[in-house]
Amino acid sequence: MRNLIVKALYNHYLSKRPKQIKAADLSFIGMDANGKKYYSWDELDQIPKCRVDELQNLSLMDEMKLSQENIFAICGAIIDNNEKSVAEKNGKKATMLRSQIDALANEIMWRSQNLTPSDLLLEMASVLAIREDENPSKFSVKIQDEKKTQFDKETKNGNFFFMSHKAFNSLKPSLIMSEDEYKKHWNKLIQQRLHNEKRLATILQEKQSGNESKATTR
Repeated sequence: MRNLIVKALYNHYLSKRPKQIKAADLSFIGMDANGKKYYSWDELDQIPKCRVDELQNLSLMDEMKLSQENIFAICGAIIDNNEKSVAEKNGKKATMLRSQIDALANEIMWRSQNLTPSDLLLEMASVLAIREDENPSKFSVKIQDEKKTQFDKETKNGNFFFMSHKAFNSLKPSLIMSEDEYKKHWNKLIQQRLHNEKRLATILQEKQSGNESKATTR
């Protein structure tokens, strides 16, 4: 099922143009370790279209529970192995390549059962949390990356202000938590991420046998 909240927001902009605003016009949500202040919206339908576009892209990744990096790695390997298997004359090597394709395809299906990856949550939070020197009505990839890096540092200190506000809670209501609950949940996501990275690295090893590849997806 597609993210209905984001779809509703997208439709909202077919009939309404958001006004130009400054960061300080929004609601204050917190401060990072460097003393930078952050703001956000009280309602999701107040968010400018450029940020809704980003949220829509992220929601598609969230449905698969895969980051853009993982999507490119898995799909790229499937395409590459398919081309190699067609050209491969050695039957054993061709079988190994096809087995790896099966393992990668199963990995995509298996990931959909995961919790939202921590890096995707940081991306969403960075779209919604507006830094004091940022223009809310424009989306900057440079600032987005800076905020994501900073928020990752904040999690290590148990500071989740960038997810503990109305806009983010409306987007991800399942993550309305106390500070202690956020810490436990984040630790769980980090363990899941490390496990998945290890699984994917194992599958992508060219010397792995077909049986070993299938075993990693169970």
